[in-house]
Amino acid sequence: MWQFSLQQCIQDELHKTGNVPPYTTFQLATIDTDSGYPSNRTVVFRGWLFDNIDTSVITFTTDKRMQKYQELLKNDKFEAVFYFPHLKKQFRLRGRAQIIDEDHKPILSGFAQSFIPRNNSFDSLTISYVSPSGDQWKDEIQRQWNNLSKNMKKSFIKPPPKEGLNGNNAKLISSIHRGVDGKHEDYGMKNFAVIGLFVEYVDYCDLDKDRRYIYQLDENQQWNEDEVCP
Repeated sequence: MWQFSLQQCIQDELHKTGNVPPYTTFQLATIDTDSGYPSNRTVVFRGWLFDNIDTSVITFTTDKRMQKYQELLKNDKFEAVFYFPHLKKQFRLRGRAQIIDEDHKPILSGFAQSFIPRNNSFDSLTISYVSPSGDQWKDEIQRQWNNLSKNMKKSFIKPPPKEGLNGNNAKLISSIHRGVDGKHEDYGMKNFAVIGLFVEYVDYCDLDKDRRYIYQLDENQQWNEDEVCP
């Protein structure tokens, strides 16, 4: 299905670029309900929810003080685009984005594919599913935080994004860059959140082979694939 095609493209593109940079970015569009305009930005792919591609849930991380966090609290609809220039492949995805932090946990009703298998068994013939517990969500947030670089963790200590650059803010940013801010790197975790993209629709275009596929979730939470004209 599309999840494994996307994961393969991520790996192949990184190989083509020699892992420079050593991560994959994609474009995320949300809705600013105050202005009515769409909001678009580049975010970093942080893998799959619970480090399990079978969830079909793409993750990235954000500062809770950023605009997209507030936008998703009001309207969780999103569209995302992965484009792989060396492979000439593109994925457009849309669905609902769920905030994951100490105050918010995804509503998994209707998302059977996002449940965690008991006993870490991934045999699709014998698997039984349970909804994640509070501790499992906490562990996932911690796992995502631990995977960030030291410099990225420090970014969560900076002044609120888009706040005026006054003398105090400039001084704090300078001290963070010089590593003399006096704050432990985990101090910024209070501003940290994980976002899970619960995908419902995928438009996959292979430009090199001139092929195009549409994937959609049906009412039974099963993926349906249709090849369409490119």
